[in-house]
Parts: sequence; structure tokens; C-alpha cells
Amino acid sequence: MPTNVSQIHTGAYIPPVRRISLFSPNEWESFIEEWVEIKKNDYFWVDNHWGAWDMWRDVIWYIENPQLKPDNYEWDCYQCKHYKNPLTPTNVYVEFGKLLYYTFNKKYPIPNNYFFVSPHGIWTDLNDLLNHPLNLKKKIVQNWDKYCKDKITKSDNIKLEWLFLDYVNGFDFKIFKKIKVKAIIEEHKKHPDHLKTFWWSLKEREDFSENDMPGNIQKHELNYIKKLLNAYESHGNIQIKDSWELVGLYNNHFSDARLWFYYAEQLERLYRDSLPIWTFNDFKGEILDWVKGLNYIDYPNWFEKVVKIEQESKKVEITSNPLINVSVMKDRVGICHHLSNEDKLTWISNE
Repeated sequence: MPTNVSQIHTGAYIPPVRRISLFSPNEWESFIEEWVEIKKNDYFWVDNHWGAWDMWRDVIWYIENPQLKPDNYEWDCYQCKHYKNPLTPTNVYVEFGKLLYYTFNKKYPIPNNYFFVSPHGIWTDLNDLLNHPLNLKKKIVQNWDKYCKDKITKSDNIKLEWLFLDYVNGFDFKIFKKIKVKAIIEEHKKHPDHLKTFWWSLKEREDFSENDMPGNIQKHELNYIKKLLNAYESHGNIQIKDSWELVGLYNNHFSDARLWFYYAEQLERLYRDSLPIWTFNDFKGEILDWVKGLNYIDYPNWFEKVVKIEQESKKVEITSNPLINVSVMKDRVGICHHLSNEDKLTWISNE
């Protein structure tokens, strides 16, 4: 298909995961803060700690009120690091060390979960360590002097010995985990600024034709097809038991209606991973609001009503929905049949 309008204005489509990999540190921080706003409903309280000497807890997610249980409140930690490349063990040994040191000294309780979040994800070697907690502990102990001892506090060298070493050996390293950026993007769709962040361009619409739709009628089509057959009967004063009986005008329209129906279905499918879940429903809603007044007009027969509403759907003025830049007229007509399928549009008054 031809290049869509959004690509003319903003360039080639950049998938959200790739877009995040291009974030500056400030953009990454803003994105995480927006994600935090959404996650607030899942926790008692959420707090951000940005900076190098914050006891190394970037985003603190309190499950319980820390003021009521200051020594043993439940919480999760999301360590949101921005590096140019995927995280490696050497990038984060010090972060393991800080959590071990500060929990040993009871500056805060051990979190239920400690997640690493990075725009580029993590390298295989770090992923393998997170999946094998005993190996992770062994590597931290082996690399303590090089990556942790003089980097945990500004003033002291923290030696891994005596009671502290016993604490590390008995620590449950299963709390350390990764979270995929794709999962964060999915949750970020609920944020009002999601489109502003990621809608630089929607991917190019794939070509679509009758060869791309099922030849046989599918179960989820039965409702709107039944209504179409009833409309044809009212126009031709005939009885139609099944779609295979259609000839001439009715067969041509029926073939077009199915194609339009699947055009609209393709529109929803292609962009549901890039846009908030409400986007396609809002698109349908604007078309319904425009054409539903035609339901109250008398028609010589119900097929003329179908055609009238199909034609009117092409005139709908949609200005704010991002799908406007990738949709075609066939989508709008197809959406009429989606609305019929959902019983939001009726062709015959007693349907």
C-alpha cells in the first residue's frame, strides 16, 4: 500500500521497543515516571529515587505502609538503568552489592522482588545468572572486590567477611529478576501520553484482498450476514436461505461487504499492539454516532437502508483518532458491518 500520512510527517515507522532503545536518559526517566503513574493503583505507594547514592533503589513500590511497619514492610524494587547496550553482570554487580549491604544493616527490609529494567534489555550472561540464583551468588562473591567493595558508599570500603559474608551466603537470590520492556509498553498504553510518546509513525498498512480473507464464512460473521440476507429479501421480495444462493446484484454486494468487513478487521489487528486498546473502539464509535440517525428514517426496503448507511459512513469526519492516517474508505464501510454484527446497527426494524 502507499505510504501513510503519518510517515510523510514523521518518517518511517519505528516500533515502540526500538523507539525506547533510542531514548535519551531523560526520555527514559520520563517514560518510567509515566509507567509509575499507571502502576500506582497496584501498590500502596510508589516513590522514585533518582541519583547515584540513593541506596540504589530507583523506583520503590510499597505494598504496605512503611510508616506503620518501618522494619518489615513489603515492597518491590524496579532498578531502571539506562545504558547504551544491554545490561551485563559487570554493570550491575554493584547494585547487588548495595542491596545486600543496606539490607544487612537494616536500612530497609529485603524486597519481595527486585526487577532490572533497561531500554536494551539484558545480555545472555546476566539473564543466565538471574535464572540460576546459586550461580549468581557465586559470581557476586567472586567479583566483590573488583566491582563492589569501594563502590557501595562514598567513604568506606565494604569487605565481604564475617557476619556480612554469612548474610550473603544465606541470602535468597531468587528475588532478582528481569522485566521485559515490551511488558512495560503494554501497561504504558493506559497512560494518556502513550500516543505522544510512541506515535511517531504507524507501520505501513499491508496489502489486503479477497485472497487474504477466509473463503468460507466464519462463525464470527454469522450475525451480520444473517442481517444482510434479510435486507436482500426485503428488496427483491424473495426468500434466501443461504449466501450461496445469491446471484447478480446481491452476490456482488455480499462479496464486497465481506471484503469490507475483513478490511476493518485487519485495521484493528495491525495496530492493536501499537495503540491503546480503546483506539479502534473509538474509531467505530465515531462512525456509529455519525450514521445512527439514519436508523430512524423510513426506506422503501431494507437493502436501500444498508447502502445509504454504507455511503454515509464514508463522509464521517474523524480528526483526532490516530487510525485516520492508516484507514481507507473500505474500513469505514466494513465497520458498519462490524457494528451490525455487534447489534449496534440494525437494517430491519424488528431485528
